[in-house]
Amino acid sequence: MTAQSLADPFRPRALQGMRRGAVLALVVHGGLVAALALAVSWRVRNPAPVVAELWSTTVQEAAPPAAAPEPDPQADIALKKAREAEKKEREQQRERQAAEERRRELAEKEKARLKEREKEREREREKEKERLKEREKQKERERLKAEKAEKAAEERAEAARQENLARIKGMAGATGGAESSGNAAQSSGPSAGYAGRIKARIKPLIVYPDSLPGNPVAEVEVRLAPSGAIVGQRLLRKSESPEWDAAVMRALEKAEMLPRDVDGRVPSVIVIQFSRRE
Repeated sequence: MTAQSLADPFRPRALQGMRRGAVLALVVHGGLVAALALAVSWRVRNPAPVVAELWSTTVQEAAPPAAAPEPDPQADIALKKAREAEKKEREQQRERQAAEERRRELAEKEKARLKEREKEREREREKEKERLKEREKQKERERLKAEKAEKAAEERAEAARQENLARIKGMAGATGGAESSGNAAQSSGPSAGYAGRIKARIKPLIVYPDSLPGNPVAEVEVRLAPSGAIVGQRLLRKSESPEWDAAVMRALEKAEMLPRDVDGRVPSVIVIQFSRRE
């Protein structure tokens, strides 16, 4: 008995073993918490699989496999038709694409052909223009040449006329009248065939285009020397074709000399008509 208890006999007595009870309570509560944690962990984790092998004491044969269901003929036919239709559609698509490609190629070729034809036509038009220009130039050259030849012929004719006049004045005993322009001692004309002989001499020398239309007739006055040399020519009457007139005058220049008449004489002046179809 302690001194306190002895001093206060009425004070309650202190409980014995409080520490041991507190420790026991803590142990019980810790076990309860551990049990709860274990229970929760068991609920969360998946249980491990259990494998078991069964054995039979007697031999048994396995059952045959179940028979496959009979195919539906209508479904097969429909599926086949669908596949054929799909195949046909693909073939038709390819054919349409090939036809379109051929059509485009043909269109391109036709376009190129038309373009080349237009170029060829343009080249032909240019060539035709060049030909027309060349023909115009040729006509101009011929015209200038014909004018030059005509001028030279007129000059020669004038010179021959002056010569004839001088010779006439010097001739004595002329039988012509006062108004006569002849230069012979007596009047005398060419024979009937003399003009034909002159034409036969000149006609082969006349060069004219084959495309010359119609039947042009040119009348020319030709002045001759006593030897038959042509000293001048003059176009008295033009034809409807300047080309023919120029060709006749050129032929006379080429001839230079005409044949004598049957009596050996040569008239000083003779008028001849040259016809294309003569």
